[in-house]
Amino acid sequence: MRWLLAFLLFLPFPLFAQGQLIYTDPFMNAGSTPEGWTLTGNWVINGDEELEAGGSRNAVALAAPVFPGCNVCRLETTIEAPDGRAAFLAWYSDAGNYVELSVKRDATRGDNIWRLRQISNGVVLAHARGRQAPLNPDAEVRIVFDGLRFTVQIDERDPIITMDKAPGLSAYGTAGYQVKRGIARFKFLNIYSS
Repeated sequence: MRWLLAFLLFLPFPLFAQGQLIYTDPFMNAGSTPEGWTLTGNWVINGDEELEAGGSRNAVALAAPVFPGCNVCRLETTIEAPDGRAAFLAWYSDAGNYVELSVKRDATRGDNIWRLRQISNGVVLAHARGRQAPLNPDAEVRIVFDGLRFTVQIDERDPIITMDKAPGLSAYGTAGYQVKRGIARFKFLNIYSS
């Protein structure tokens, strides 16, 4: 039994952090739209197997109803928004109840501005911002929720945003994307429960 404990202590942390994959969509059917998603605006899976929106203002794509939400979980995706503003939506119940991680490129400083907001009944209950220079055009985004707080990581670096869950915010709902202007691309959506 001691050898097992010693073995487990030396395993890399990501093995423990992985959790159970409860939803995935790799966006692999080029020229089509994703199955099981509710779409508003212009969305297509492009030839690079990315979900892409552009040409319409306020385009929204929601995975429905495949993800019912979770109290302890991790959501992962990629976001590329070279000339606009895009958001990763999580715990989305309706247009007035969700968590939003948005990104906007700051051309002057050459970095990205990330903003995490918790919205309940149309009211922003909490928000936080972080800045980070991009490593790649498409940022790998991870939102971890431990039941009490949200932590945001970009490109597997140190967390740039940590925020406590606001009272009244529900941890239930689906996940998706919003493009507020310009063009944005997303390569996959993975959701893990812990």
